[in-house]
Amino acid sequence: MTAEERREWLEGVRARVGAASAGPWEASRYGAVYFKNEAAPNGIMRAAECYERHPSSSFHEEEVRSPANAEFIAAARLDVPALLAEVRRLEQERDEFAAAIVEAAAIYSEDGTGSPIIYCAFCGQSGVKGGPFVTAAGHPHKPDCIVLRAKELLGRGA
Repeated sequence: MTAEERREWLEGVRARVGAASAGPWEASRYGAVYFKNEAAPNGIMRAAECYERHPSSSFHEEEVRSPANAEFIAAARLDVPALLAEVRRLEQERDEFAAAIVEAAAIYSEDGTGSPIIYCAFCGQSGVKGGPFVTAAGHPHKPDCIVLRAKELLGRGA
């Protein structure tokens, strides 16, 4: 999954969470999922009924209720938003680390002629700005350098 595909997928998950009835949801021992709803006659509404084929049944036999599936669905109403918050936290942490890597990578010195020589603290590559192995941003990197991946994560390119 590309970064763009991941971003679109997470946006879709967030939209589905926002559109779902508020939680918490509860699972019955009979395989139904309920949530509170003041507009309902008894104050609760059924969100789903979960069935599965009994392990010993043939293809055409009747399905049985699945309390385990109902519990999973009911827990998802609180679990999914918590997981989305954790994804967001980890993305922010990743971006902070990537920015720190990019900032820490370049070490500058003089070559005696007044031209700055740029060294990458991670891959050890060096070059003169605009020369071989130096990116458009002026930092030298070997193709597998972590700085290039950090810049990619930050959307800054190589």
